[in-house]
Amino acid sequence: MVTFSVDVLDRAALAGARAGLRHWLLAQGCDAGLVADVTLVVSELAANALESGDPSQATVGVDLEREGVEVLVSNPAPTAFRWTAGAMPDPTGAQGRGLYIVDQLMDAVQVDHHDAVTFVCARRARHG
Repeated sequence: MVTFSVDVLDRAALAGARAGLRHWLLAQGCDAGLVADVTLVVSELAANALESGDPSQATVGVDLEREGVEVLVSNPAPTAFRWTAGAMPDPTGAQGRGLYIVDQLMDAVQVDHHDAVTFVCARRARHG
């Protein structure tokens, strides 16, 4: 397993995190489709974390194995995120489009909240 990790403290840093992740995934031999999808997933989840965190920050980790990829984004949040597995937010609503996109691109998405931290884990099999 190889791992990419970065702390994102504001939206300006998010662009650099995306570029670093893209470069890292390509260096690991990932195909262009997986690189694009994982980069978008990280971007959406980190943007959500920045918007909802208190303070505004996101910790991003991407684990790459032969079998698949796992994205974990966490942020300090004194109250739990309101979404629960199985009922995706309405993609046409005012909020929730990012999580809907993540759900469509990944095989599994899980949201947990404990010790005043929200964790979002998204997994996808690595094909080919």
